[in-house]
Amino acid sequence: MQYLGGKFRLRKVIAGFVNDAIREKGSAFYVEPFVGGNNISALVNPTCDGWIPGVRKYLFDANLALINLYRAIQYGWVPPDEMSADQYAVLKRANDATNPLTAFAAVGCSFGGKWWGGYATNQPHNGIDYARAAKRRLTEKLATGSLFACVPFLTVDPHPSAVFYLDPPYDSTTGYAGCPPFDNRTFWVHAAYLVRKGATVLVSEYRPPPVPHTLLHVQAKNIESCLLKHRGQDTAEKLFRLLP
Repeated sequence: MQYLGGKFRLRKVIAGFVNDAIREKGSAFYVEPFVGGNNISALVNPTCDGWIPGVRKYLFDANLALINLYRAIQYGWVPPDEMSADQYAVLKRANDATNPLTAFAAVGCSFGGKWWGGYATNQPHNGIDYARAAKRRLTEKLATGSLFACVPFLTVDPHPSAVFYLDPPYDSTTGYAGCPPFDNRTFWVHAAYLVRKGATVLVSEYRPPPVPHTLLHVQAKNIESCLLKHRGQDTAEKLFRLLP
C-alpha cells in the first residue's frame, strides 16, 4: 500500500542491512515501532522468537486505525477492489478507527498515500487503480509470525536479541496526520537507551542523529517531500546504525 514516507523504493536496501544485523547477532527477532506502510518486514528474516512465543516480528504504530487494518487482514478480512468518492467522503466523516475501511481509504485511496490527503481518482489510461493496488500490496505483505499492535515507541522495552528498524517522523518535517504529535528529542533518548541495553538499532532520517552512530547508506539524490517545513533541506534518505 502506498504510504507517505513508507520506504517502498528503499525496502530492499533497508531490509538488507536489517538482515545483516540479524545474522551478526546470530539469533534475533525484529521490531519496527513505526511500521507505516509495512514495506520492510516481509523482506526481513528473524531467527528467533521475541517477547511472545511464536512471534518473530513486532510491528507497531501510533495510528490505531492503521493497526486495525493490518489486524483485520491477518484475520481474513478482504479489502475491496473499488472505492468511490462518495464512500471515501463517508468514511472520512466517520473516521472510525475500529473500521478497517478507514485506514484503507485514508491511505490506500488517498492522493500520495497521505492520511486523508484527498480522494485519488483512478487513471485507467495509465493503468492506475488505487484501491486494487492497495489491496494487492496489503495482502502480499502480511507474513505469518507477525504481531501488529498500537504501541507508543517510548513504551517499547529493550531486548539484547532485538533488531530495531526505526522510521520516525523526521526532524524539521510537519509530521503525520492520524498520529499524536511527535517529540524528536525524546525519541533519540529512548533509541539510545535501547542500544545501551543490547539491542541493535537502525534509523532512517535526513539528518545525522544527535547520538553516537555510523552511516550505513545514503540515497543517491534528494527527493521532494510535502512534509518539509523549509525549502532547500537535505532530503537524501539516510540509514544510520546507532552505537553504544
